[in-house]
Amino acid sequence: MKLHNNVIVTTDYEDLNHLLFNSETGTSLKVSKNTFTDLNDFLDHPESKSFLLDKYFTTENRFNYLKKYHSDASKNMRLILLVHENCNFRCTYCYETFEKNKMDLKTVNGIINFIKKEIKNPKC
Repeated sequence: MKLHNNVIVTTDYEDLNHLLFNSETGTSLKVSKNTFTDLNDFLDHPESKSFLLDKYFTTENRFNYLKKYHSDASKNMRLILLVHENCNFRCTYCYETFEKNKMDLKTVNGIINFIKKEIKNPKC
C-alpha cells in the first residue's frame, strides 16, 4: 500500500514509535515499533489497510476525500460582513485608508435580500 504524498513519516524522539501525519487532513497516527518493527508490515496488515483508507492516509482514496471535502464545503454558505472600517492593526501591506466608515442601510438591505434568496434556492 502506498501512502499519500501529504503523509509525513518519522519516529518519536525515543525511537519507540512510527509517527504518521497527514498534513492535508490534520490526522496523525502513532504505531508502536513493538507491534510492527517494520512500517511496511503495518501498511500491509489487513486491519491497518482498512484504517488507513478510512483516515485518508493512502493514495487509493484520495479522490474520495476530495469529493467528500468539496461536497461538505459546498453545503454551507459562508458570509463575512465588514460592518465598519475601524481596524486598528495598520498592517504594512494594507490598502485601506482608515476612514471611519460604516455599512449603510442600502447595503444592509441588499445583504438581507441576498440571504433570503439563498435560503429559498439553495445551491446544494
